[in-house]
Amino acid sequence: VNPATGSLTISPDGRTAFAALTAGTSAWVDLAEGRILHQDDLGLEPARTALSPDGRRLAVAANTGEVGLLQLETWTWTRPPTAAHSAVALGVTWAADGTLFASYGQDGRISLWDGRTGEPLGTVRLGGPSALTSADFMPDGHTLIIATSDREVFTWDTRVESWVERACAIAGRNLTTDEW
Repeated sequence: VNPATGSLTISPDGRTAFAALTAGTSAWVDLAEGRILHQDDLGLEPARTALSPDGRRLAVAANTGEVGLLQLETWTWTRPPTAAHSAVALGVTWAADGTLFASYGQDGRISLWDGRTGEPLGTVRLGGPSALTSADFMPDGHTLIIATSDREVFTWDTRVESWVERACAIAGRNLTTDEW
């Protein structure tokens, strides 16, 4: 591996890897055959990357706080990088089934993304004003466990049904269609 590598992500099956290079160039490598499948400038400097469970999509979090979703086979953005964090994005993590990924950053925000389209689904901010965050999906595939530098730990049930149940519980009744 080139010593200029900023981050290296190995596919779940161990056959390929994605190297984000600090000079802006990134490479998708076939480890089994020892050859570069694709190498190009992504147009941003990735801080952290994570391959989807099927190894076909790459969640990219940039030093600028932008997050995007790259299709590796075509080397095209499913969702071009968009502002998600007001500071460095510290990482990304995938749900086991690949339907969701989350990004987390220096700004204390955790953002949830559609794992197929790269569309943003929601954001929470946890901890104090200068708290760093880290997150990972639990084995159930829908619960994020979130830790902050304020020494707090949270869980976020990412299922929309749980949000509906919570909203109705807060209201003390079922919400009407108009209220939704």
